[in-house]
Amino acid sequence: MNLIKIFLMLIPIMMMLPACGSNDDETRISDQEMENRQAYIEMIRHSIDESNKLLKRVSKSLDNVYTGERNITTFRSEIEKLVPESSALVTDMNDGIYLIRDGMFDFHRQKISLLSKQHAMLLNAVESIDNDQFSKSDLQREINDIKVEQTRVVETLTKGFNNE
Repeated sequence: MNLIKIFLMLIPIMMMLPACGSNDDETRISDQEMENRQAYIEMIRHSIDESNKLLKRVSKSLDNVYTGERNITTFRSEIEKLVPESSALVTDMNDGIYLIRDGMFDFHRQKISLLSKQHAMLLNAVESIDNDQFSKSDLQREINDIKVEQTRVVETLTKGFNNE
């Protein structure tokens, strides 16, 4: 996750780079576009931070199931409480489509897909517990897959800025 922290520190600088260098009216970024970029940066920061917090909470709860500190009923309740937060992240990212500039659509699609996958993981965990089909190892694997995918998404965005 260190890559994500570095990225979060560099993103404001990377977002402003295209605005620097020329006074030509065609290359200057409008105030509205700068506001949109800043709003998008904040939305991305928020989504990454909140996604990581949700994953940490699920991981910790799952660890407690493995160690016997939590029973499956308590675990289900904890996961169910995370569903509205997860849903809000997906909704916020969907609404962020209006803040995107050209060249960011692929990244945005990847981020929506990732947040949707994380949300589905929570819903599936609750449903599988209700149907007595819950697998701790499957959920742990999904959590790890999402973490890896999130790192790839951030890496993709970082490479995209380096190519501008």
